[in-house]
Amino acid sequence: MLKSAIFLLLTTTFLFGNDWVKVSNSVIDTKHHLRWQDTPDIQENENIWKMQKTHCKGLHLSGFNDWRLPTKDELLILANSSEAKKLFSHLNSALFWSINGDPKDDMNAFTIYMPNGHISTSDKCEKNSSLCVRSE
Repeated sequence: MLKSAIFLLLTTTFLFGNDWVKVSNSVIDTKHHLRWQDTPDIQENENIWKMQKTHCKGLHLSGFNDWRLPTKDELLILANSSEAKKLFSHLNSALFWSINGDPKDDMNAFTIYMPNGHISTSDKCEKNSSLCVRSE
């Protein structure tokens, strides 16, 4: 039943040109084939990089258990889409971890500030938010 509903939403999206679709507790990026978490713990869960990686790997949401931290580029797609950000119920103005470590300093990883897409690096021991994603 859930798969039929998702298929119908994705078909409608394809026909009418919407790139982003809200489905229950997630938001789907149909153009890039990504499903983003949209649950209250986005706002409540700030932690160090390693713990956020573990959080996403352990997430069971919408019948899926293959969630992960997004790449820097995936976060930028979301941060630069006002259309997408309007669909989220729990997306806050925070600094979000990406899975990408800083190649110049293995103590840091890339972070994205969601309101404006500003890219920075943060020490992996700092506490920042996470937004889990999975490939569709």
